[in-house]
Amino acid sequence: MNKYLRSFLILLIVIWTVGPLYELIVMSTAASGSFSTLLPTKITLRYYADILFGARFGAQSIWPFMAHSIIVCTVASLAVILFSLPCAYSFSRLKSKASQGVYLGYFVLRMLPSIALLVPWYFILRSLRLIDTYGGLSLIYLLFQLPVGIWLMKGFFDTIPVELEESAWIEGASVLTAFREIIIPLAGNGISVTAVFVFLYSYIELMYASVLTRQKITLPPYLAGFVSQYEPHWQLTLAVSVISTVPMILLFMFAQRHMTRGITGGALKY
Repeated sequence: MNKYLRSFLILLIVIWTVGPLYELIVMSTAASGSFSTLLPTKITLRYYADILFGARFGAQSIWPFMAHSIIVCTVASLAVILFSLPCAYSFSRLKSKASQGVYLGYFVLRMLPSIALLVPWYFILRSLRLIDTYGGLSLIYLLFQLPVGIWLMKGFFDTIPVELEESAWIEGASVLTAFREIIIPLAGNGISVTAVFVFLYSYIELMYASVLTRQKITLPPYLAGFVSQYEPHWQLTLAVSVISTVPMILLFMFAQRHMTRGITGGALKY
């Protein structure tokens, strides 16, 4: 490919990626009257002050809602990793029709529309007294993302040669010891990728978070609350959107090296 064409394509991708974020930041800092301009003539941080210091400026502060989101997403991610590791390892090493049938069966729940299961899950969680709890919402995200976690981790386990485990077995290690001491460290990048994907899904999920929470409201319902048919607060909504991206940016910065290796490694077969 011609280097000028390659440079043009890279520039186009950068503009396509960074452009919306730029507009988001610009519009969230534009004062009234310059909302639709590319470069606003008046810039204000009043909307960010309303979001960050709600008790002082008449709006609800973002911090409790962000804390709720981080707690729920962290619990869901850890739970998915905990359950998907042994399941994915079993499916990767057991090559039988029965195991493949069970493996494909895990995706039945994931293929159903989420809204179709909303009412049943509401009554189930209400009977268990898990409405408006961290555990209830985390349980929902665990059940919906467990098939994805198993699918991702199975791809990473498939890339690890079985000979490594066989060598450990010859030395006297049990299956559990070989899994814990050899397989899990080698699958560290895959664990990072799976955890980030589950965290991201849980962080942006709106429907279940809106129905199943009353006090422990997460960021998506909080963000949606600024837009109503009577008085949409667009710039407050944009300010919340900018602030809410910060945890995800920090997460991707922290896990970037592991994710790059993990995504590449999960696509290879030895």
